[in-house]
Amino acid sequence: MRLLLFLLLHTFAISARAQALVQAEYFWDADPGAGNGTVLSVLDNQFNDVFEQVISHDDAPAQGIHRLGLRVKGLDGVWGPVYRATVDVVAKRVPRMIQAEYFWDTDPGPGNGTLIFAEDNLFTPSFQQVVANATGSGQGLHLLGVRAKGADGTWGTLQRSVVDVVAKRLVQMVQAEYFWDTDPGPGNGAPILATNGVMDESFERVIRSASTSALVPGPHLLHVRSKGSDGIWGPNLRTVVQIDPPPTLTVSVDLRVALQGCMGTGTLMTNSLRSAGLVPFTEPYTGLGYNLGTSAGAVTTAAVMNV
Repeated sequence: MRLLLFLLLHTFAISARAQALVQAEYFWDADPGAGNGTVLSVLDNQFNDVFEQVISHDDAPAQGIHRLGLRVKGLDGVWGPVYRATVDVVAKRVPRMIQAEYFWDTDPGPGNGTLIFAEDNLFTPSFQQVVANATGSGQGLHLLGVRAKGADGTWGTLQRSVVDVVAKRLVQMVQAEYFWDTDPGPGNGAPILATNGVMDESFERVIRSASTSALVPGPHLLHVRSKGSDGIWGPNLRTVVQIDPPPTLTVSVDLRVALQGCMGTGTLMTNSLRSAGLVPFTEPYTGLGYNLGTSAGAVTTAAVMNV
């Protein structure tokens, strides 16, 4: 049984520097240790970006529930945390799709759900883009179930997702914000700006440099929410972010100092201090508290000063 893995990888650890990916690997069930997993190949043949699309063909484990582990290594040579996903390995089927359906909460049984239609109006390939106007569930948390049937007459695995059904709002966004971990209350988070400079659409592209200086290393919850033109804040969108400790840097500096005396207009140094008898025969710096090492107590003579 061959399994095709197609993934979008990115470094989710936030630090003071952007980390390009240089390696990725995966493994099934038991962790073999960083660097000992199965290598993932990048689609553009070069690991050099923070975001990468990778692919691998693998002999899948035996049928049943398995744990797929995935991790990446950054440009600094450090492996990131392991990301896990539960995979139900089933017998390989290569039939084309002929039917799809969905239902809310209680499973009515295969073939008894609400039909989902192919966008091209014809179920023919193994992979299909589908569309349906899902109605009938009241506000609150609900389980959405989706499944498809192949040309061999067999219904595939049921896919489930939790959906929070809220009252319909057709409003423009006027404000957006983010915060870490503890909710400061709507309107009290750090503002997020629209990339076009103004919040005036139902869908907006937004941008913000999220500061992590006040966060201790470890996992944190990043929250994002927006407010509509009706003055109502929407639900929080959350994701877990791993904060890495800042790197410890040791800097060695090789200093070289070139000293120059008081030059006159000619090729010799100014002679005024010697002529005035102001140059002492014994160095005065030791007496002032400076440590001159082997030069401490250096002396000269009047014969030298007469030249």
